[in-house]
Amino acid sequence: MVAMPTILRPADGLFPKSKQNTHLIVKSEFEEEAIKVFEGTGIKVTSEGHEMLGSAIGSHDFVKTFTAEKIDVFVNEIEDFAKIAEHYPQSAYAAFSHCIVSKWRYLMRTVEDIDSLFEPLEDSINQVFIPALTGRSHCNANERSFISLPIRYGGLNIINPITNASHEYQSSQKISAPLKGMIVKQRESFSKPQLQSIKASLRQEKKERMKDMSQQEIGKSLIDNTSFSAAPPVVEKTSGVKELFSTSLTCSPYSLFLSNSCFRNRAATLVLR
Repeated sequence: MVAMPTILRPADGLFPKSKQNTHLIVKSEFEEEAIKVFEGTGIKVTSEGHEMLGSAIGSHDFVKTFTAEKIDVFVNEIEDFAKIAEHYPQSAYAAFSHCIVSKWRYLMRTVEDIDSLFEPLEDSINQVFIPALTGRSHCNANERSFISLPIRYGGLNIINPITNASHEYQSSQKISAPLKGMIVKQRESFSKPQLQSIKASLRQEKKERMKDMSQQEIGKSLIDNTSFSAAPPVVEKTSGVKELFSTSLTCSPYSLFLSNSCFRNRAATLVLR
């Protein structure tokens, strides 16, 4: 949002290169004045909001509506992936891991407080995609939690978007802090050691969070007397798991491409116990 006193207008030398795609977002109390100032320039003035680099900026309602529409697209993609997983589970798993999740993370990192908006997506993952991937018709809460863990902790790294959204946004805030400070203070560079320190800290925080989560889920499974016959060990590296669940789409030269039944059986053995 830009207050009118600081807006650069045509009289101040503002001449956008692409007038057809130029939008100016202002506070609602300045909208009428801004429309008059930029009349005839081709600049579209709004107090609602607009898409920006695949995300959205503007009013709270606009951002939420935009995000919900994006998530609806993700839900449709998950349903398509589920259809593929019925016949090619490992390929669907690989495409899920390498492609679609990155789009969710981008949205999570650029929009604040959208955890609850991901509920339809999580429902689709839990009720449609995971059953198609594993060949099981049922996935209880504890199994879902284990599946969301990284491979090194015995999971399949099929993240829960509801629980991940806030962590991703916080990480984005921290990692972009040096750049933000550079812009605010009008410096020409930022401290690279500071950025490296932030990255290392975020990696350690995530590692500890995943380890704590795995231990908590093991405790829940034992207390609730679930279908797990034994809890997966909490280790830094699970021997052979990465090979069993290679996310490479073209891994047959390395003998890592599993048959459908083999992939599902090993998923059941390692996670859905």
